[in-house]
Amino acid sequence: MKSITISAPEVFKQAAITLPLSKSVANRMLVMAFLNGKESLIPIPDSDDSYIMLNLLHQLRNRDNRAVFDVCHAGTVFRFLCALMAITPGKHVLSGSPRMQQRPCGPLVDALQQMGAEIKYLKAEGFPPIEIEGKDLKGGEVCMDASVSSQFISALMMIAPVLQQGLKIKLLSTPVSLPYIHLTAELMKKNGTVVEWGNGIIMVPKGEYKVDTRIMEADWSAASYWYALVALMPDSSITLNGLNGRSAQGDQRVSEIFKLMGVDSVWEGDKLLLRHSGNVTDYLHIDLNDCPDLAPAIAVTCAGLQLNADLQGLETLTIKESNRLTALESELANLGYQCKNINNHTLQIHSGKIASTSNRVKTYGDHRIAMAFASLSVAAGLLVIEDPDVVNKSYPQFWNDLISAGFCISE
Repeated sequence: MKSITISAPEVFKQAAITLPLSKSVANRMLVMAFLNGKESLIPIPDSDDSYIMLNLLHQLRNRDNRAVFDVCHAGTVFRFLCALMAITPGKHVLSGSPRMQQRPCGPLVDALQQMGAEIKYLKAEGFPPIEIEGKDLKGGEVCMDASVSSQFISALMMIAPVLQQGLKIKLLSTPVSLPYIHLTAELMKKNGTVVEWGNGIIMVPKGEYKVDTRIMEADWSAASYWYALVALMPDSSITLNGLNGRSAQGDQRVSEIFKLMGVDSVWEGDKLLLRHSGNVTDYLHIDLNDCPDLAPAIAVTCAGLQLNADLQGLETLTIKESNRLTALESELANLGYQCKNINNHTLQIHSGKIASTSNRVKTYGDHRIAMAFASLSVAAGLLVIEDPDVVNKSYPQFWNDLISAGFCISE
């Protein structure tokens, strides 16, 4: 397996990093644009997920008789396409990688079937692959288990305006990753549709998308690794380009969290300066239910700072590209840090470090594990990162950006 060796500089070069566009925004924009016939006009990030989304939308649009639509590792693409295919005439098989076939889709399929969709499982009940017989759906009212993935809800919301009766979604539980649902609602409104929300009910009447192809911004999730780097390197600073300070992305919360770990965020026009302050809390107790994608960067930073921490609300990490809870626990332990997974919902990190058993980091096919542990090289020393190409899922230029900031990286 390919690997790279990474070592951190004593000080950062004064690089200005242009972050990738947000795939969370882009993939939602692609769905809405598809329903308006304009998906080819949407600017997309240089990332595997968005390329997969766009290519599969082209296949769906052109009906090129490809019976199987393979999303590879892209969970967002699977969920959004599941809803789209349910309303697109024709027979479609939607599948993905072996890991994708371990990630649940039952609540979304159940909701679509309540609307009359014809969907059947081809292997395990509740999991990909699935066969969808697309047809016109009336909409109406559905009940949804919101405890598994916010993307299930977003998928239904985005097809709602083109349903004959619109859609009323009754949430049967408290949603996870709630800001992502708000992000979907905001983008839908900016693209000409109506979304009403209150008392656990989301109402989307029949309407028509008027897509604004200018709506794009950089990815706050990608910024988290730079926050981690600045937190771990005294007297450091870095400039990030492309972020929206008023973004609806839930991961914008990264600036608030990392302030507790010694990083100040200073806007200079449309540029964001991250500056090491050294003002680190004595103990970090935080619920990440609304922004679980930040967990890898936060966890490795707490470990590198020797900071006692309880990171809660992490139930959904078990069904990401990897089981991130076990991945973080295992790889931090190998490097000598003390981390414990509590009942698959909390990571406890303890100060102090014991002898490491290895300087090799497994990445488990997960882009966020690779980027988070690369950040930890500032505190842990020279690291060997396995399968570094996994970053192509969301941030293909990550290694080049580290080199521009002074890191030494070799194969």
